[in-house]
This record gives sequence, C-alpha cells and structure tokens, in this order.
Amino acid sequence: MGHYGPGFPPAEHIHRGWWGVGHPFVALLMFLVVVGLIVWAVLYVTSHRSAPPAIASGPPPRDPALEELRIRYARGEMTPDEFAQRSHDLGGGPPAGSAPPTAPPTAVTPPPSDDAPAGDG
Repeated sequence: MGHYGPGFPPAEHIHRGWWGVGHPFVALLMFLVVVGLIVWAVLYVTSHRSAPPAIASGPPPRDPALEELRIRYARGEMTPDEFAQRSHDLGGGPPAGSAPPTAPPTAVTPPPSDDAPAGDG
C-alpha cells in the first residue's frame, strides 16, 4: 500500500516537473487577469453610458404669469410700483437690468421769496 492509500504511487515516484515551481506564478497570473477583466468591464460600462441630454443654449423658460404681468405693464395698465409689487408677489422680482423705469425726480424750485428782487420791469 502506498503512502496515500491504495492506488496512489508513493511520493518518491511523483514527477513534479516545472509545475511544482511555476504553480504560484500561474496562480498570480490568473488572479491578475481576473482583476484586469473586472477593471476593464467597469471602465467599459461607465464610458459607454448614455450621455446626459445637452442643455439648450437659449434662455431659461419663463413663467407665464410673469410674462402676462410684463405685457400688462408694457401696455401701461399698471404703474411701476404695482408691477414691482406683483412681480415680487409672484416670486419673480424684476429681472436684472430690466427693472421698470421709475419717473425721474422732478426738480423742485422754491417759491420766490419776498426778499427776492423783482424782475427788470
């Protein structure tokens, strides 16, 4: 009877050859191949994912309520103060650079006093 039981040759008759020395290197090579395949698969899936839709290059969509408010203001149906208040109420606020124009300040001239000299006349 052999060293490993019936049917097995004794250990001194086993020819190991290069496999006895090369076995750890082959196992390492197989491990690296598996890791490489996993990395490749992850990179392939992430790079071939559908790209997000392109952002339109125009201005952002406008709120219809604010658009109606701007139209009414343009028609002269409301004052600048009403426009500003309603725009603020709708959450829009006047757009930057396009705030409704306000009336220019009027020059106030003081009434003539009694001490002022009368005209040339």
